[in-house]
Amino acid sequence: MAKSDKQPTVKQLSDSDIDQIFSRVGKILKEKRKQMDISLDDLAYESGVSRSTLTRMLDGEDVNVRNLLKVVYSLNLSIDQVISFRKG
Repeated sequence: MAKSDKQPTVKQLSDSDIDQIFSRVGKILKEKRKQMDISLDDLAYESGVSRSTLTRMLDGEDVNVRNLLKVVYSLNLSIDQVISFRKG
């Protein structure tokens, strides 16, 4: 059997699945920031993540895990509160 004929034996995330995860992450972080009444500039300062990177993160764009962890920690969240692999 050719390699291309084999069925995947592990779960795979599609690009669409990943985009949805990043979108949810951004929404959760944005809501928590507003709930805490902290400005974007203050969160950038407290987390050590640049304002432009933080803006992209809150807009649901691809994020660097290191920066994500800094922001999650700064907002007193845990990573499992932010990232979920469920669909929908």
